This record gives sequence, C-alpha cells and structure tokens, in this order.
Amino acid sequence: MRSPEIDFAAHIGSALTLVVGTDVFSGMVRTKGDGVPARAVFCMPTGGPKPTNFCGVSKVRRFSSVQVRVRYDQDDEDAGILFARLVRDAVHHATIGGYIEIETQQSEPSPLGPDRQGLPEWSIPVEMISEG
Repeated sequence: MRSPEIDFAAHIGSALTLVVGTDVFSGMVRTKGDGVPARAVFCMPTGGPKPTNFCGVSKVRRFSSVQVRVRYDQDDEDAGILFARLVRDAVHHATIGGYIEIETQQSEPSPLGPDRQGLPEWSIPVEMISEG
C-alpha cells in the first residue's frame, strides 16, 4: 500500500533541494519552532474517491488526494507566493514511481492567510492515481 503524503514529501524535497523532516514534512501542519522553520512544506492526506477494481478483481486503482500546504516567512509574502508556485510546479505532473498520474487541482496556490503565528500559508490540492 502506497503512502501518498510520504511519497510526495520525498519528491518535493528532491525536486526543490529541501530536506524531509527539516523543511518538508508528511502529515499535519506543524507550528514554527522546535526544529520546524517558518518556510516549510507539509503534505497531508485528504482522502479521495473510493478505489475501483479493474482487470476483474485482481487490480485496484486508487485516487488519493493530498493537500500540499506551503508556509513562508511573515516578512515577505511576495517571496512566499513565488515559493508556493515553485512547489506547485514541482508537483504538477510529477513522476513518482508507483503512480500513473499526478495533477494539481487548480492553476494557482490558494492563499489561506496567516496562521496563528502570523505566517502566510497557501494550499495546493493534488490528486494522485496509483494501481496495485
């Protein structure tokens, strides 16, 4: 069974020379501090439609949804949207082993406003299709 959020965090880390566990994370958004920087990327599983069988019942196609959240320093929102767009570009039609299709679900990162610490955030919804 694939873990889309873990696979995606590893891909983003590699594509943008970020370090998994240092500035790109799988799972829920973490607050800044205790080793988590202001500029960070989080990949959270958000479900997706039910899996479908094909080739009889021997294979299953899964449609996984991942929300990629991008956070940036509060003093530079313009650089933040540019960073969010770099993340978007790295994930749209990414090639990750085990997935037959990966697509962002919107053209631009959605601004979410500041988090509780005043840091601007953006959301990039992504759909991933795997077979197995």
